[in-house]
Amino acid sequence: MAEPSTVARPYAEAAFKLADGAGALGKWSEMLAALAQVGDDSRVRAAVGDPNLSDAKVAGLFIAILAGRLSGEAENFVRVLAEYGRLELLPEIRVQFDALRNEREGWSRPRWYRPSSSPKRSLATWCSGWRRRPGAR
Repeated sequence: MAEPSTVARPYAEAAFKLADGAGALGKWSEMLAALAQVGDDSRVRAAVGDPNLSDAKVAGLFIAILAGRLSGEAENFVRVLAEYGRLELLPEIRVQFDALRNEREGWSRPRWYRPSSSPKRSLATWCSGWRRRPGAR
């Protein structure tokens, strides 16, 4: 069986292309975070794994829980994930989407440092790790 990150990649890329084309990377990041949070609930996981529930009903559950917080495209995305049995990949899809977003926006990963005795110094050191790459949009 393929690794979840491998299976999630095309879905994350599809969501990224859709969001980037619409200029809605931030909105999609928020929607995917909310979807991942809903999918992490034990009751929702039980519903996703219930063979007596149709794909449409499982997708409808996600959409109903997040009523008003998802765009039409995001609702369709949920339906596709449900149809192909990929709703459990939402956390990984979100991680990969955010990585693509950070790359597009020119943010690099922070460098991690050992905490110092001064909390202010630690925060300043940590914050300095986030850098915008030259030439990024």
